[in-house]
Formats: sequence, C-alpha cells, structure tokens
Amino acid sequence: MSMNGKELAEQVAKLSPKEREAFIAELLTHEDIAEELGDILLVSERRDEPSIPFAEVVDRLKRDKRV
Repeated sequence: MSMNGKELAEQVAKLSPKEREAFIAELLTHEDIAEELGDILLVSERRDEPSIPFAEVVDRLKRDKRV
C-alpha cells in the first residue's frame, strides 16, 4: 500500500515521540531521502523571502565572476 505525503504525515504524527525519533533516524540513514528532506526544509525556510528576477541573478554572478 502506497501513501501520499499527507497520509504519511498523519501516520507519523500518531507515533510516540520515541517512535517518531526512530522513524526519522531510519529515514536519515538513506542518503537520497535525507537529501530530499534537507531540500524540503530549505524551501520551507525560504518560502517568504522575496524572489529575484533571473536576469538579476545572472548579472550578480557575472559581476562576482562566478560565471
């Protein structure tokens, strides 16, 4: 049986703190999953930051000689 993200979150929320900690520890042993979780957390943290137009990013990179 496959679960979507919402269903998985609901199941994890029902776990005791100790079970939740063990579940997260197991997830983090899988490098690809740990990387994805890190990306999700980063996006979540930056959600309310103002966006920067792509052309401006390119200009900054060129100015800083990163491209």
